[in-house]
Amino acid sequence: MSSVYPSKVSETCIGCHGNSKFQGISGSGVILNPKLYRSSVHGRPSTSRNLSISATCVDCHGAHSILSRSDPLSSVSYTNQAATCKRCHEKEAGEYAKSAHGQAVAKGAHEAPTCSDCHGEHGILSHTNPLSPTYRLAIAQNLCIGCHDRPALQQKFGLAANRSSTYAKSYHGLAVRGKSAIAAVCTDCHETHRILGENDPASSIHPSNRAKTCQRCHTDAASRFTSAEKIHSSYEDHWLTNMVKISYRLIISGTLGGMLVWVAIIMLPEFKKKVTRSLSNSRRRFSVSETVQHILLLTSFITLAITGFALAFPDAFLVKKLLEFGIFDERSRSLIHRIAGLTLLAVGVWHIIYLAITRRGRWFVLQLIPKIADIKSAIQHLLYSIGIKKEHPHFKHFSYFEKAEYWALVWGTIVMAATGIILWFPEKMPRLLVFVCEAIHLYEAILAVGAIIIWHFFFVFIEPSEFPFNPSIFTGRAPKDSELDERTEEPPKEN
Repeated sequence: MSSVYPSKVSETCIGCHGNSKFQGISGSGVILNPKLYRSSVHGRPSTSRNLSISATCVDCHGAHSILSRSDPLSSVSYTNQAATCKRCHEKEAGEYAKSAHGQAVAKGAHEAPTCSDCHGEHGILSHTNPLSPTYRLAIAQNLCIGCHDRPALQQKFGLAANRSSTYAKSYHGLAVRGKSAIAAVCTDCHETHRILGENDPASSIHPSNRAKTCQRCHTDAASRFTSAEKIHSSYEDHWLTNMVKISYRLIISGTLGGMLVWVAIIMLPEFKKKVTRSLSNSRRRFSVSETVQHILLLTSFITLAITGFALAFPDAFLVKKLLEFGIFDERSRSLIHRIAGLTLLAVGVWHIIYLAITRRGRWFVLQLIPKIADIKSAIQHLLYSIGIKKEHPHFKHFSYFEKAEYWALVWGTIVMAATGIILWFPEKMPRLLVFVCEAIHLYEAILAVGAIIIWHFFFVFIEPSEFPFNPSIFTGRAPKDSELDERTEEPPKEN
């Protein structure tokens, strides 16, 4: 079979253009990823020899008069693409030629999209393929806003500046962000190829045609439903809308703020009672040094979590609010994160020295070593909680959950410190190592914060005998009649 036979010609072209050595030999050759074309809607029919619906290289580029895309005479140049595609896609190309995009291209506006800008070039996929840029969910979230959200194009062509943001807040936009398969996207209202401005009488969004367009989905849509002001939620900045928003913000802040104050007033006696018991009828649980270490650990950990997640999750509600109120920008966020990291490392070094040079510290290390008895007490604790065992387990100085937390903290600190130092100096490290450390740093942080919220907060705040909180984290003392009073071993006094 001839190498230029329709079913073979693409592979013949790929023989050179799919070879990276070709660029070095020719000096200006275009390198084509063979997988792109072979997996495209044009390439797959070609490989199956269904030539009636395939497009080979010569169909688009020509056979002997192949010119660079930058050449105005090229069949794939900016101004000639639509005409080339029209050989197979006559209806679509005809509609495009009449559209606002096609007319702009005809007038030499190179910023206006042509076929390849929306569909791609060699790796064109069906609009039903989720990986395609013309997949319906991708259209509204990525494709159209790629141009319509650019301030320079808005200014040059008089495009509305708030169309994508107001659409995103509309019912359709919210539903599409939720992966709805039926909510309207850009092409449902503006059409796919015959896109016209709203002032064009032939446009699907012209006032005289709008009801008919909306009735494709909303069969009983009336003229008031399809008024121009409602399409993209343009009432968002209306004085009445703003008044409602302001009123509700005042109501919400007043109501919820009042609830918080009320709860705080009611809880105040409980806190006072806890602190009083901790200071009077109590025994020392932590030394002054241990208490200060814990407070510094607590402060640096929370700061690291907030400033770290602010970078990893910039769209999170809390992060957006912090940025809106100017709490920190990227420069200050980065600086605060590093200071908190150094503080955590300093506390770690202080803790190691404390454990090594003090008799109390060395005693703690021995007590913190996990033992078989910890497994037994954990099982007994669980059985007691569900009512099978009648007796609450007795712990030595440290319980099984405290030991688990302590060694998890040690491991997490080592991992976060090692990866954090590498990420601090990424330009001096291998790129693969940096990317791996980024993943470890993020997911270890999620694991640590999750464990603190679920496990640690329960045992120091929510667990009935500790609620509403354990004041020993600040006072270093625990009530004598608490569960800690049942522990069988006491540490040496502070040196």
